[in-house]
Parts: sequence; structure tokens; C-alpha cells
Amino acid sequence: MMTSPKKVLLVGPVLSNSGYGEHARCVLRSLISNMEKFDIYILPKNWGKTSTDSEETPENKFILSTIRRTAQYKGEYDISLQVSLPNEWQKLAKVNIGLTAAVETDRCNPQWIQACNQMDKVIVVSEHAGKSFTSFKYPLEDKQGNKVGMLQLQKPYSVIGYPVKEHEDNNFSKNLNLPKNCFLSVLQGTPRKNLHALVKSFVEEFKDSEDIGLVLKMNLVKDSINDRQALIKNLNMMMETIKDSDQRKCKIFLLHGRLKEEELHSLYCDERIKAYVTTTHGEGYGLPVFEAAYSGLPVIAPNWSGYLDFLRAPVKNEKSGKTKRRSLFLKTKFELKEVHESCLMENIIIPNSQWAYVDENSLRKNMRKVLDSHSLYVKESKILKNYLEEEYSEEKIHQKFMNEIEKFYPELFVDGSLEDDDFALFMKENNE
Repeated sequence: MMTSPKKVLLVGPVLSNSGYGEHARCVLRSLISNMEKFDIYILPKNWGKTSTDSEETPENKFILSTIRRTAQYKGEYDISLQVSLPNEWQKLAKVNIGLTAAVETDRCNPQWIQACNQMDKVIVVSEHAGKSFTSFKYPLEDKQGNKVGMLQLQKPYSVIGYPVKEHEDNNFSKNLNLPKNCFLSVLQGTPRKNLHALVKSFVEEFKDSEDIGLVLKMNLVKDSINDRQALIKNLNMMMETIKDSDQRKCKIFLLHGRLKEEELHSLYCDERIKAYVTTTHGEGYGLPVFEAAYSGLPVIAPNWSGYLDFLRAPVKNEKSGKTKRRSLFLKTKFELKEVHESCLMENIIIPNSQWAYVDENSLRKNMRKVLDSHSLYVKESKILKNYLEEEYSEEKIHQKFMNEIEKFYPELFVDGSLEDDDFALFMKENNE
């Protein structure tokens, strides 16, 4: 006998142009790939001041129609999947699963641990995100100030990252007038990304090189004209603080505005882009780093935080025949220090938190090394690309989500699940 579909409520920024937006859509695609098991409802949320994806795709049409249907539904839900920061999680269904990238620092707000303990399950995108819940314990006190125990994570967490995507060839980057040797960074202009260290190191290392460029695909908050003007103003002010930047021969290119996924992918695959580089203080996951890695682009990054999960892979030694897990990226040295008070965020990045500060000399050496020995690092990046295509396939990531739901509703999975091709068929049928 076939089990009735479970009513599942997905809560998250499903239409946001952000990492959390992509996270919510990834969960949605997992549900749709097993459509016969779930009756899907969506409660959308905003993600800061990020822009909304208004493109009329089949997926967006399905999202909007489901949101309207959810607004009219007054019944109960079997499962809630809540993609957000833990302090926003609520008990909305019989089974409640919280999904988060947590925080980029070494520890989370203690209130988040309390929120996790109210969930039936916690899913994070990286081991780094999980450790932010478990690395520190906090004393519990009664109303009189007496110590009555320790606050710590009591619920188990699982790690599920993002899947590799396939993209059609696109000529976007070929139309850009770039020099033959470029570095690429995709980022938002926030203090966490540590842009000044990147620009300063690049200019200092390549100031006398006309054929070397740094491509910055970035914005501040949204993709508006005002946002672009404010970003250019900030970059100009930054350049004034860098010695001899007005005499530099190396070039810096700013790409601003919403790009289609195929257009962004064309940058990762452009032969003039020699490496992806980041000076981030920390990442819960690091989607642009992941996209660069599975595109086969060498990566330069601090040896810390969420992306370490996917920048390491098992490699077989040709001489010994032994397989060992190795870092397949250029590791920039760093120092773990307290977050500056100007970067603290209420309820998110708390006092005494630490994150990475890159060693600029190490960064400059790595940028030079990837140009001087490019074929060596391309060879390693291809090994990583092949590994990611296998281990982070859509099928495997979707299956990991289903494995977590199966723990609560094993009867749903007796008859198996839809094939991957049925995802496209479902989207077509529901949007014609």
C-alpha cells in the first residue's frame, strides 16, 4: 500500500539572490525530486536587504504558485524544513528540522544552541558550521546567579553541502577585454570578505605588470545603479590608502549587477582567469569557492573555515599506491584573532569570537606561484573537479536530505524515489 504524501513546510528565502536563497532552493529541489512523497508548502522569508530573483523560470513559477497555496492553507504540517539562522527557528510541525550555515567565526551565539536543542534535527552545510555549535560550552545559571550546569548542543547535527551544477557554454566572459593573466573573486562588499587585503596584496605584488588583472564580481547589497556608484566610491577610497596605487600598471576590473548562472560560470572557465582568490575572514560554506573548484579553477584561500570540506580530496600516491586525503588548493597562511568590534553583529557575531586574518605575504607568494607554475595547479584542480563531480552530484546531495527525513518517516521510502529525469518533467508539467 502506498503511503500518503507528508505535508512539508519549507521556510526560507527561496527567492533571494543570496547563499541562503540558494540553500533554500537546494532543499526545494530535493523535495521535488521525490515529489510523490511530499505535499509541498512554502513560507518565504527575506534575507537581509538582498535583491529578489524575479526571473520567470519554471522553478520560480512553481515557487510563487506554492506560496499562494500555502497562504490559503490552515491545516497542520508533518515536517518543517527551516532554512535560516537558528534564532528564527520555530516549532511549526510534528517534526522540525533546522538548516543553517551557522556563523563564519569559531563560535556561535549561545542562544543558537538553545534553538538547536528545540529542533528535532539540525543540518549544517559544513563541519566548520557544526563546530561553531560544539566548540564552546556556556555556563547555565539560575535566577540567583548560581551555576546549575552547562549549555551545550544536545541534538545531533548532519552535514549536507551543495550539489555541483551543470551549465551550458556561454560567451559572456569572452566579450570582456581582459589581460591574459587574471585572478577572480566573487564577493559582497562587507567587512567579512576582507577586500582591502586582497586589493592591497594584488597591487603590491603586480604593480609593474601590464598583463595581469584582478576581476571583482561584487556588490554591496543589491544590484542597483546606486549600489554600483557606492561601491565604486568605496573602491576609490580604498585605493587611496594603498601606496603607489595611482602608478600601478596592473588592472582591476569591476563586474556589478545580476549575472545568470551560465554567465558567472563562463568566468570560472575562461582561460585568462588563472585562479580564484579569496581573503575572507571566514565562510559557513563559500558557494563561489565551491563553484570555482568544481569548474576546475585553482583556488587560493585561507586554510580555515567551511570550504575546507570540499577543497580536500583523496589522492593516490603514484609511487606508494597509498591514498591520502590532501588539500588541493593554495593555502594562504592566516592568524586566528578576535573579530574587530566594528564587525560584531547583534545576535550573530558575538564578542570574543575569532576568525582568520590572512598573512598578506603568504597571499602574494601564492598569487605569484599560481602564475609561475600554472600547469601544476591546474593538474591538482582537475583532480578536485573530478572528485566534486562524483561526491557532490545532485543525486547524492538529494539523497542525503532524504536520508534525514527517512529517520522520522521510514514508511515513505519503502517504494523508492523518483528518478532524476522526473524533476525536469515535473517542472515542465506544473508550469505549462
